[in-house]
This record gives sequence, structure tokens and C-alpha cells, in this order.
Amino acid sequence: MNASLDKVRYLFILNLSLIVILSPFVDFTFPALLLVLAMYFIYDCLGIVITNHRYWTHKSFKFKNKVLKYVFSAFAVLSGTGSSLGWAGIHRIHHEHSDNKEQDPHDTSRGFMGMLFLRYSLNEMKMIRQALPLTRDPYIKYTNRYWLLIIAAYVSLLTLLGGVQSLYFAFIIPSVLVMFVQALTNYINHIDIGYRNHTTKDNSHNCIWLSLLNWGEGFHNNHHANPAKSNLREKWWEIDISGMIIDIIKAK
Repeated sequence: MNASLDKVRYLFILNLSLIVILSPFVDFTFPALLLVLAMYFIYDCLGIVITNHRYWTHKSFKFKNKVLKYVFSAFAVLSGTGSSLGWAGIHRIHHEHSDNKEQDPHDTSRGFMGMLFLRYSLNEMKMIRQALPLTRDPYIKYTNRYWLLIIAAYVSLLTLLGGVQSLYFAFIIPSVLVMFVQALTNYINHIDIGYRNHTTKDNSHNCIWLSLLNWGEGFHNNHHANPAKSNLREKWWEIDISGMIIDIIKAK
């Protein structure tokens, strides 16, 4: 049983349903599209990729501004993908057991839909133990316990300030998009699509088009060869958008 993953899964299913249910009550305009893209960048690039993945999970850099660290961390929680503690725990297990059918939560045998709906055979206590040192930070402890209440307060505020239009385009669609792209990333990066710069024990690959879609996360073979590297670019034509941002915000 993993109650944390169940909550993320049910929230994702609810958001999928609301996309259909609320569609007659919103206006699909160009500004609405821009809002979706902006929130996707904020949630996924700043929140998930830079903060949950490269900072909290791998400690590949240090923020030179602590306020920015917690602002970016808040973006990750507000994306609706669970707590940073849970995210880091799952990803650390993935690195420890990459491409192990029984133990890797991101093993490709689960298929893309298994990734999307978080069909992981993952013990919650093991997940937490992997990221336990992170709980020294009070923010991590607090958001791990109350992340769903934080989401409830956030969506209430969005609805109060901008109605259904705001809720739909600033949270529901971007949150679903983040879940979709994260699942696609976890799946594509470990099948035989793309190329490899390094010989690793796993089947990680680099995929250029995926890196453009997910802010540099497609350079997964580079990442598995050196998880502590904050910028995954190795060749001049490998564009890691997240790594470029990290180079600006990290402590020297």
C-alpha cells in the first residue's frame, strides 16, 4: 500500500475528469493557452525538474538565494504531483534499481499507462526512507504531511480570484500536462529511442525532442552517468534549459 501515491493518482484522475466536465464553462482563448504554457513552465521546469529532481533528489547544486529555493519548491507542490519528499524517494529508488523489473518504479515493463497512473509496487516506508535526510528541512516535513491541504487552499484561491477560467487554465490543464510529460519522460528515457554518450549499467538514453519538451530531462543517459551534475549538456548541440537556469541561480 502507498497512500501518498494513491492521493496523487486520484487527484490526477479528478483533474482528467474536470477537463471534460468544465469544458463548456470556459473560454478557449489565446491568452488562456499562454497561461497554460506559463504555468506548465513554472510547475514542471522550475518546480519539478530544477527543484524536486536536481536539487532535492540529487543535491546537484545549491541555491544562492534561500527564498528562491522555497518559492521553486512551492511550485513543485502546487503542480499537484505530491510532496517533494515522496518525489525524491521514488526517484532515488529508480536510480538504485534502474531497469530492474521488480524494484524500479519506473521500469518500462509497466508501460506508459502504468507510468501515467502511477502503477508502482512501492512500499511507502521504503520510499520515505530513501529521502529521510531531507526531513531535516522543516519545509519538507510540513509539505509532505499537508501537501493535499495546500492544493485545496490553492485551487480555492484560484477559483475565488479568477473563477472556473482561472482554475481550469492555471491548474487543471497544466497539472495534467505535467503528469503526462513526466510519465512520458520516465518511459521514453529507458527504451531504445535516441542515443547514448555513456555505457551505463541501465538502458538510459538521450532523446533530443524529449529534452525540448521537458526542459533538458531527455538527456537521461548523461544524467545516469553523472547524477550529481546540475547541467546535463555534454555536447554543444545538447540544450538543457533547466541546466541553463540553474547556472544562473546556483551558488558559486
